[in-house]
Amino acid sequence: MRPPPKWKVCIITIASLWLVVYPVNSNVPAVLHKMGVSNTYGQVVIVSFINVFINTYAMQPLLITIVGHWLAVPRGVHAEAQPWKFLDQGFGTGNVSMLLRTLVMFV
Repeated sequence: MRPPPKWKVCIITIASLWLVVYPVNSNVPAVLHKMGVSNTYGQVVIVSFINVFINTYAMQPLLITIVGHWLAVPRGVHAEAQPWKFLDQGFGTGNVSMLLRTLVMFV
């Protein structure tokens, strides 16, 4: 079975991150401050770890379980033409891809 299209994975990731990051960032820094972690950089590291952990091991699997049937829907023929091919397969592995990835990292 082929992996799901990149745009579907992007939607699931955005939903998962929003559902995890918003509540964690709204509540955890106050708790950390009460626990004595008043350094902003320390709070950022701890909150980031919590966000990644919950997103990776709880929210992503939950969302994939809920909408797994949608991720597994076969692709249509139109996925071979641009811009649908890019949305389906991502950047690829060529030189232009490396340039775009480098630009995204530094912008």
